[in-house]
Amino acid sequence: MKKRFNKNGTVTINQMPMDLYWAIDSILRSSERAFEWNEEEGSWWSNTDFICELSPNEKKALDKNGWNL
Repeated sequence: MKKRFNKNGTVTINQMPMDLYWAIDSILRSSERAFEWNEEEGSWWSNTDFICELSPNEKKALDKNGWNL
């Protein structure tokens, strides 16, 4: 996997394994399901106890890339 940090503040990632992509996607989208609204003081509350579940291949892809869960 190749990462390039661009001058405009973005990151380009090439050659990311699909399992790693789907694991990251699942984690990021879980916040949309869990935190639909925030309180006036700015705190966020989950509307569900279940956040996300990763497949064994997604877990391996994260472990391989240093994201030990």
